[in-house]
Amino acid sequence: MESGINGIVYITDYDTVINQNKKHIFENLRNNFKNDSRVLICETMPSIEFWFLLHFINTTRSFKNANEVFRLLKKYMPDYEKRKVWFEKPQWVKFLCKENKIEIAHKRAKIIFHKKDNQSIDSHYPYTKIFMAIDKFKEWKNIKQ
Repeated sequence: MESGINGIVYITDYDTVINQNKKHIFENLRNNFKNDSRVLICETMPSIEFWFLLHFINTTRSFKNANEVFRLLKKYMPDYEKRKVWFEKPQWVKFLCKENKIEIAHKRAKIIFHKKDNQSIDSHYPYTKIFMAIDKFKEWKNIKQ
């Protein structure tokens, strides 16, 4: 890795992996980097919108697809769009970080993921590894200091 770079976090919507029949490619990617502490593969099922939703509600509702999560998220973030131009605006990050929302989502995501990881649960069970990315960013920040 280059100087100043501690690692790579790869974030993806797992429903896209499945819908594009790329599960085998994704599993190969995960296996290739499973022992590399500089790489974190961080999927969300069904999509990143589930991570955003956890900032507002604690749910393990079975979502059949990302559109179901998207519609529910719009109740809490009416202006949300899954478009590059929306993500380029810093307001959405500030909104998700205020009032301790990010810490709440982190805690919820961690509990949900560990429950999913330790039990036999149906394939539509939502989860996110974004909390791992946040932990990794904090770890890397401490390394630099």
